[in-house]
Amino acid sequence: MVRIAANAVYQAEQIFENALNNRDKFPTAIVFGSTVNVPDQRRFGDYQHVRKYVNYVLAHPHIRHVYPTRSLKPVKVRVRKGPNKAHYERSTSTIALPDNRFGMSEVTVLHELAHHLSDTGGHDALFIKALDTLIETMMAPEAILLYREAVSNLTTTSE
Repeated sequence: MVRIAANAVYQAEQIFENALNNRDKFPTAIVFGSTVNVPDQRRFGDYQHVRKYVNYVLAHPHIRHVYPTRSLKPVKVRVRKGPNKAHYERSTSTIALPDNRFGMSEVTVLHELAHHLSDTGGHDALFIKALDTLIETMMAPEAILLYREAVSNLTTTSE
């Protein structure tokens, strides 16, 4: 099975999120040879808003179509201690997020939801497909182009 190195996934997401976070300075980007507008990403003010967004995503018709079983399984959201990491707890279907700019960003929430939908603990091809589907479905059309360009530079390894 082909597995994407975890650090490569995080590196691609960092490139993607940096573009979103710096859109005031750099409102356009060259993506696969075309100039695109860099879109906004949602920022959540509290965990209640994250929960509402998670429920909204899981109820989205396209997400329900692509992930008919996993999208019906509720996901909890909780505070995570420590400012630098978020994680998904498979045993309880819980997303744990730090209460800061990183944890309350749409990209972080979608990353953790991709773990839920792909039902994997790592960053394999199923996870990448789930995150791609979430970004394409839930964010602006330009976002998926930015993300796919960042992912296109990932290295793969065999297990």
